[in-house]
Amino acid sequence: AAQQAAQQQAAQQAAQQAAQQQAAQQAAAQQQAAQQAAAAQQQAAQQAAAQQQAQQQAQQPAARQPAADLVAGPVRRVVAPVLGAVGVVVPRPAPAPRPVAGPPPAAKSGSSAALAYANAQLGKPYQWGGAGPGAFDCSGLSMMAWRAGGVSLPHNAAAQYGQVRHISMADLQPGDLVFESGLGHMGIYIGGGKMIHAPHSGDVVRVSALWGSMDLAGRP
Repeated sequence: AAQQAAQQQAAQQAAQQAAQQQAAQQAAAQQQAAQQAAAAQQQAAQQAAAQQQAQQQAQQPAARQPAADLVAGPVRRVVAPVLGAVGVVVPRPAPAPRPVAGPPPAAKSGSSAALAYANAQLGKPYQWGGAGPGAFDCSGLSMMAWRAGGVSLPHNAAAQYGQVRHISMADLQPGDLVFESGLGHMGIYIGGGKMIHAPHSGDVVRVSALWGSMDLAGRP
């Protein structure tokens, strides 16, 4: 009986110790949670104070120009002649910067570039389907010439006539394109009733007078 009583007493003491440990752990956890909540509140308060300070700074008007700066100009204009009269040297304001030279002239474009390209091909042989650099047919010459002028044209006389703006022969200007009525041949008008063209096999790029059947014209 004494042994059984001792065992019961030991069990009670162990249960009390376990309950005390559990209570201590719960207390520690509560303390830690309270510390975390306090830290969060402090951080929130700091953020609120920073936001309030930023709003106050944003609402403040810009700093005014110092009064000395506002007065310096007029005073200088009044005092400078007086000081000069008594022999005091007044520094002059720095000279204005010299104007910067403009950009170089733009490269040739449009009809002038097309005519320059066509003139550079004079004497090169005719070749059906040729588009340079060594040989040309009529539409290949005009296509490449106007490509130099910044305009894209197809490699076909009829297709080029269909793409360009049609004009009367009386309105021809250098660089315009001239076509036979059947659209089987074309050239580049250079003025004075003449054109540069690639005539046919066995011939070369040359200057020729417009003939009667060259009665259609267009402007790229």
